[in-house]
Amino acid sequence: MSKHIIVSFSVRRLARLGYGGVLALLLIAACNSNPKKVEKAHDAAAYNVQLGLAYMNQGDLERAKDKLDRAYSQDAGSADVRSARDAVCTPRREGQGR
Repeated sequence: MSKHIIVSFSVRRLARLGYGGVLALLLIAACNSNPKKVEKAHDAAAYNVQLGLAYMNQGDLERAKDKLDRAYSQDAGSADVRSARDAVCTPRREGQGR
C-alpha cells in the first residue's frame, strides 16, 4: 500500500515560507513522481487505445468505450486517447463518415 502525503497550505502560510520554502515544496513534489510509473501508464493507455479502436471497427461500441475510458484514466493528457475517445463517444449523424 502506498503512502500519500497530503499537505494543505493557506496563502498566508505560503507567503511566510517565501520563495525558498515554496521552491523546497516543489522539489519535494518533483522527487515523489516516478518516471517509470508514468511510462507504464502511458504504454498501457496506448494499448487500450489500440484495443478500443479495434472494437470500434468491429462495431462493439460498448467494449470500445470501456477500453477508451480505461485509457483516459491511465493517461488523460494524451491527445491520442482523447481523440479516440471522442470518435467513439461523439454521436454521428447519418451521411457523416463512420
